[in-house]
Amino acid sequence: MQNISRRTFLKSAGRATILGGFAATGLIGLKSLSDDASPACAASADEQPLIWVWKFSADGPLEAITHELATHGLGITLKTNDGTSWMTTFDRTSTAVTGPHQVERLARHFEDAGIPFHTWFVAQGREPIWEARMANDVLNAGARSIYIDLEPGEGSNYWQGSSHDAMVFGEELRRLQPNAMVTVAPDARPWQFGKVPIHEYISFSNRVAPQSYWETFNSPTNLRYMRERGFDTSQGVTPELIVEVARATFAFSGLPVQPIGQGASSPDQWQRFITAAGGNGMNPVSLWRYGTADPYAFAVLRDMFPVAPPVVAAPVEELQPPAAPDVALAEATAEEIQQQPSADAVQAKTTDPVIDASTDRAASSGTTERSASALQSSCD
Repeated sequence: MQNISRRTFLKSAGRATILGGFAATGLIGLKSLSDDASPACAASADEQPLIWVWKFSADGPLEAITHELATHGLGITLKTNDGTSWMTTFDRTSTAVTGPHQVERLARHFEDAGIPFHTWFVAQGREPIWEARMANDVLNAGARSIYIDLEPGEGSNYWQGSSHDAMVFGEELRRLQPNAMVTVAPDARPWQFGKVPIHEYISFSNRVAPQSYWETFNSPTNLRYMRERGFDTSQGVTPELIVEVARATFAFSGLPVQPIGQGASSPDQWQRFITAAGGNGMNPVSLWRYGTADPYAFAVLRDMFPVAPPVVAAPVEELQPPAAPDVALAEATAEEIQQQPSADAVQAKTTDPVIDASTDRAASSGTTERSASALQSSCD
């Protein structure tokens, strides 16, 4: 397979669109930035399914989330920031993420309860260096991995940068965190594919987690687009169909594909989703999101992943409100997507209100880099 330099990739990736255009540029064989990452960060067969949490003011109090996830033997991926704005900008609760110090408290809280702690953020690309350094701080604060919500721009929200900005982010993140587990989480629908710099993000990611919402995507427009791309839509957008779409869309990447399913769906639909994903080697799946999920879906995940036995909820340290926020930039972003709601938009996702807070960029760059051995342990 052909390897190309990063400089050539930066020039070529901007011209690549969907798979046909990508193949035509000869980029299928590119050497990705994640090639140098430790193989210890490869997907593990005994990973626990993760539940996505947006913000405590919408999803529920910390104690309730902790008890539910510990009881069902599930992990968490918690939103830490939107672009360069920490979640305290949008979430008025005392447990909202104010910066790396609060991430450290939350990581300790969940891990002490037997809940694997992962995080996610919305990529905007306006200030890629600072986004990368914030991701570095989050990983150093105790996150086992980081998920990057990469969605087409909607006004001033979601992705706003260029292909070059994507690679600047990736270069800086991998300079600081060469062994970290990084997962890009794009829309599963192939017509959204060319609207974000997915090739660039895949080049420094370890996995792909497509947003795969069978009920939300079950619209006449989506069905027509899927039919035009050769998918059988005679039964509508089913769990099986969205898994097929996600697999076909991202098979070119060569990365593990672990789709995110629709929490606000019935237990039998979740059983079908997990079975379909497993049949394509795409488990474990994750669930969007805690606050809108059918509680029985947690039991389905627990029962269908016996390698992750239920953990008895243990007493954990009660978090106290931090004395002062680490970083809270003034920009807020709404979280909606073109055509159909996706990720943050699914099930009552709304624009985050801006909360006044002080700005302190130093907190986002002063954390000591974690050693390679510690990073490797975080991927286990």
